[in-house]
Amino acid sequence: MKLSTSLVAVKKIKSNIDASHFSQEKIEEIANLILQTEGVINPLILQRLSKDSYEVIYGDLEYYAAVRAKEKDSLKGEMIGAFIIDSDNEYLIKKQVELLRKDRFSDNRTSSEQTSEEVSLNANRIEQKLEFLVTGLAQVIEKVSNIEQNLLENQQPKRNQQQKNTVKPEKSGYAAMTIPQLKELAKEKGIQFSAKIKKGELIAALESK
Repeated sequence: MKLSTSLVAVKKIKSNIDASHFSQEKIEEIANLILQTEGVINPLILQRLSKDSYEVIYGDLEYYAAVRAKEKDSLKGEMIGAFIIDSDNEYLIKKQVELLRKDRFSDNRTSSEQTSEEVSLNANRIEQKLEFLVTGLAQVIEKVSNIEQNLLENQQPKRNQQQKNTVKPEKSGYAAMTIPQLKELAKEKGIQFSAKIKKGELIAALESK
């Protein structure tokens, strides 16, 4: 049995896989290539539904690219090459398609097509990454907090010293006295002074005794 391709009108074909499952950029790119080469290097594999209708068994991406090519140029994109399954080759072609589809759709599947095991595995990986990031962030915050605490502790003695240095000394007993009182006290202690002596000079003389 030898496979041979046929040209099938794109409008007679349908796919059970939604176009949203594929990258629109990739569809656009392949559509342009189809128009430039006037065909596809990977013919579609179609199941005949009736005399004028076919269903894609393999090659959904190429089909949507062909649809887009037809939209861009109705003449060049009107027909597409395809293998049509019939009773003689149905089992072998479907077997080949089954094997090829497993590999191909492993790259093109969306999250809705993933198995529950794959979704669970991906969720665990994301959770582990988030946990790692949160742990790392917590460690950074702790280190910053420790640094701030050390800075505060180191600055506190300086602040205390500055406060001590800025305390104003209390006035001595001499400072609270009047000049006549200071002069009288100086006389009692035998301190000689001029009539025009200043209060500060009197205090200094008294404190030196």
